Amino acid sequence: MATRYQVSAVNTENTLVLPAQADKIQWIHFSYSDDPTGGKLTVLSGATQIYEVDITTGGPGPLNFEPMLEARDGATLTIVMAAGGTGIVSKINVRYV
Repeated sequence: MATRYQVSAVNTENTLVLPAQADKIQWIHFSYSDDPTGGKLTVLSGATQIYEVDITTGGPGPLNFEPMLEARDGATLTIVMAAGGTGIVSKINVRYV
């Protein structure tokens, strides 16, 4: 298992692409620095959306996957947080296999 962490620039989409050998996500912890406008977290397997959740408040949020969220057909896993709005940054922490 390994972990990755990434912070966005202000009011910018945060896209974290996992290494090619990663094929499962155990958990994602995420946050916006304040209540976002149009907050959303999406997980893609290649170009296919496999998970999405709206985020309406800032602060931390955990997503624990049991069973683990899996890539499809060896595709690359990507986590995307929408831009949060004026003055807002987002953070992604993920543990993957």
